[in-house]
Amino acid sequence: MYNKKPKIIFNISRFFQEEIGVGLSKINSLYNFLREFKKYFKFYENKILFYIPKYTGFKWEEDEINVWIFCGYRPSISFPLLLNWYNGDKEFALFILIHELTHRNLYFLLPIIKKRIDTLELEAIINLVTIQVAKKVFDKRTVVRLKKLAYFNGEYKYVWKRVEELEKCWNLEKKPLRAYIKKNKNIRIVK
Repeated sequence: MYNKKPKIIFNISRFFQEEIGVGLSKINSLYNFLREFKKYFKFYENKILFYIPKYTGFKWEEDEINVWIFCGYRPSISFPLLLNWYNGDKEFALFILIHELTHRNLYFLLPIIKKRIDTLELEAIINLVTIQVAKKVFDKRTVVRLKKLAYFNGEYKYVWKRVEELEKCWNLEKKPLRAYIKKNKNIRIVK
């Protein structure tokens, strides 16, 4: 079920750098980061691309995913997959990439999932998957550090509080997201 994995292609757009208002001043640093990050990702790629569908219960639908790395003050997003370089913090960039790839794994199912799960609850579940995959890649201390960084100054406080609640009662090794949705057909949590 989880054999097919998308090819991850990393890119930089000089045009995008200019459009977000950062300009080209850091472009050489960004290219250096890209070169190092590609090697870093390659080391963990198979684990990440295996565990995301294992924990969601859904296979990859895409054959390739383009990841556009940028430096700036905007957050990373999954469509198109724009990954902030986070001032060269490879571990945090990889943590956020896991999160955005989890969104991509679920993207084609979102219309179905959103009928059953509130957007904030879905974000908490995606963060739960992110944490579980990160535990396969990083040591415990690093996961705690990355999780704290992902609070983004408290903007996602509710979501991370919900992740902590889910961690206590939900073992993704035994019951992936697909099973959770199937069991809770009428679930609709609105805050």
